[in-house]
Amino acid sequence: MYKNICTSLLILFCLNPLTTFSQIDEIEVQGISLATVRSMVSDAEGVYYYPNLVKEFQKKPENLKNIDFLMLYYGYVFTEEYNPYAHFALEDSLSSLNEQQMHNQALMLADSLLFINPVSVFANIQKAIALDGLGKQEQSKDYLDRYRILVETLQASGVGSTYESPIVLITPKDAQAILLRYKLTELSKTLNGKGSRYFDVYLVRNAEEKQYPIYFDVTLPRLIGMEKLKQDLSEN
Repeated sequence: MYKNICTSLLILFCLNPLTTFSQIDEIEVQGISLATVRSMVSDAEGVYYYPNLVKEFQKKPENLKNIDFLMLYYGYVFTEEYNPYAHFALEDSLSSLNEQQMHNQALMLADSLLFINPVSVFANIQKAIALDGLGKQEQSKDYLDRYRILVETLQASGVGSTYESPIVLITPKDAQAILLRYKLTELSKTLNGKGSRYFDVYLVRNAEEKQYPIYFDVTLPRLIGMEKLKQDLSEN
């Protein structure tokens, strides 16, 4: 797997003509530009080299710091495997299998998705659910911890209360993780453009019946993900 990620980084940074990065390089998460993230996760001699981060996340995530998780989550965008819209169906299927108590099938599907996308929020939580359903509570906790780490990482990117302080996502589906975590009911969702950025704006209601908007920056999937989706459709 790590060899594949190394290769994918090489392909993306040296050969991939899908998109220029001028629009996304201006995005910052926790004061760090995505241009910096892109540079650091591709540096084979650096401490944030992406294959090494993935290996440690899968082996001992407790050894990683908050900055490592930031590089891990947002760095995935700059790999050839990054294809957020192609993963939607797999993530939905995972939920369906677990709901039907088909935990062995869910476990196999989760593993196949995590092989492609180790930072899939939904693959990690659904694998935790599948393992718990199979009586493997200790292993389940490991993936529940990974899920928690990933959600906290994306949530730390912004407050989500305005266009100026959005929660920055690498896939629009990750917005659902925030809604589920805080037991928010979705009332409406709109896709809005503002400057060179794209935002999913959710109107939600909390348990106290209070309504308010949450702003999610979905520029990354809209620019890179949609380009890859178009490429996939043209090839098929």
